[in-house]
Amino acid sequence: MNKVGVEIDLGDQNQNEPIDKILEVKPIEHNQDSESNPLPSQVIFGNENKSKSHNDEIKDMFKHLRNESIKIVLKSLQIKHGWLKFYLILILILLLGITSYMLVYLFLGYFAFEVNTKTTTYTEAESVFPKITLCNNNMFQTEYALNLLKQIDKNVNKGNNFFDDSNAKNLSGKISSAFNLYYDAKAYVTKNYFTETQRKHLGHDPNALIQHCRFGTSSCTANDFFWYFDGIFGNCYVFNSGFNSSGDRIELKKTGLPGKLGALSLYFYVGFHENLTSFNSFTVDGGLGAIIRIENNSYLVDNSLQNFDIQVWGGSNPTIGIHRSFEFSLPKPYSNCDIPNDIDSSQQEEFIRTYSLYGLFAQSQYQYTREACFVQCYQQRIIQKCNCTDTTLLSLFTNVSSCETEDQINCNDKYFYFNQSWSWDPCLNACPLECNKTKYSLQISSLQLFGDSYALTIESNPDLASDFMTFPIPNDVASRSFVSLKIYYDSLSYETREEQPKMNIIDLIAAIGGNLSLFLGVSVFTFLEIVEIFLEIWYIRRKRVDQKPKNN
Repeated sequence: MNKVGVEIDLGDQNQNEPIDKILEVKPIEHNQDSESNPLPSQVIFGNENKSKSHNDEIKDMFKHLRNESIKIVLKSLQIKHGWLKFYLILILILLLGITSYMLVYLFLGYFAFEVNTKTTTYTEAESVFPKITLCNNNMFQTEYALNLLKQIDKNVNKGNNFFDDSNAKNLSGKISSAFNLYYDAKAYVTKNYFTETQRKHLGHDPNALIQHCRFGTSSCTANDFFWYFDGIFGNCYVFNSGFNSSGDRIELKKTGLPGKLGALSLYFYVGFHENLTSFNSFTVDGGLGAIIRIENNSYLVDNSLQNFDIQVWGGSNPTIGIHRSFEFSLPKPYSNCDIPNDIDSSQQEEFIRTYSLYGLFAQSQYQYTREACFVQCYQQRIIQKCNCTDTTLLSLFTNVSSCETEDQINCNDKYFYFNQSWSWDPCLNACPLECNKTKYSLQISSLQLFGDSYALTIESNPDLASDFMTFPIPNDVASRSFVSLKIYYDSLSYETREEQPKMNIIDLIAAIGGNLSLFLGVSVFTFLEIVEIFLEIWYIRRKRVDQKPKNN
């Protein structure tokens, strides 16, 4: 059967000739043998596929692939030369192996959750001076404290009084009676009915304690120190807390001078009544000296369980240089910490629902730390056992009273102080770990005080002189009763150490794409073309199925 095509001859015609002359239509015969050379009109309108088989259409589709990687794979399967085919397949397997190894290495690196630490140094023209807390190492210091201890001693050590010299005691008996008296006296003075005025009388007047105070080029007085009562050390005084001695809010002090020119310098009296020497020497915290705490003054921190206390002995002249640093760690799984640095309100609410102890800090003025949370965890366990809180430690359970009755105190002592099986393990899961920390690196040097000026200072102050029974006061005893202190910033610079993921999801995708492109020449368009191939195969098969009934 012959087929007829149409050939349009647009030869070189004169523009004045009529259109029917220009468009000269000539019939063309097209027989069965010319099937392999389709007419241009057939190619344009896709009619050539009507005469092609299913496999031929798929082969034509693969001939027009744009991606070289797919072409090489197909070429390695179709080539007839054995050695060349072996060479192409070997190269392909080698590249696939290298790529697989690199991809596994990338995924293992990503899920190792490693971090890089970025350290940045900032320099300030003026820096807010830290909060400095000063405490006498001994809670009981004055004649008032001595008389109070004697009264408590009669009730605690009946028939074996510590202050009764007529009772001869061996060393173990002396230690035992001092230990019992010390803890009962601490529990007594921390009870709610023991007033603030009574607590202040356990130590000396702050104007006598703090002498020759200067901050930088300005003088300072006891009025610049905020008083509070510590459950372990008793009367403590805080410089630059944002409050003065009357409890009124004041502006935080700043320094623009690093080194000793911008230092807080003062003399701090650390002595106690002469007749308390034996008692203070037998107590757990006994020792002639002062306790110094250096803290961030932006918030309140409970350091009951933290080893932030600097102990300096009487008769010394410590100089303390401070260097600041701030650490910001990434939360799990990058580290062991739980509370992110940039916690938002929804995350905080989730933490409050999950960790009830964390909620106590969120509702208070205290900054959350895991160590401070341990104290509240301990208080919670004391409440469960004794229905009261330990008076010597901070309690944020405002609706629960402190242990004040004898039964409650004995319960507290039995459960915690004398409990050999006590463990902090239950508190580990109850207290999440914070991710940000403020650190003060300290450089401490010290000299020994000497001379007769300290004896003259004591003898001229009636409050301090009341500690001594004999006069004149020996120079070495007087000098050991003071600490000459200097605290300053070693520079006005500070560091921030911020953790960043070594590989985030963007880095992972970029590394995967780079390896696939380098070794296999694969890109996103490669995958899109593979999808296109499957869609075209599906379309060809579907079209053939739809055409079968018509052909029949």
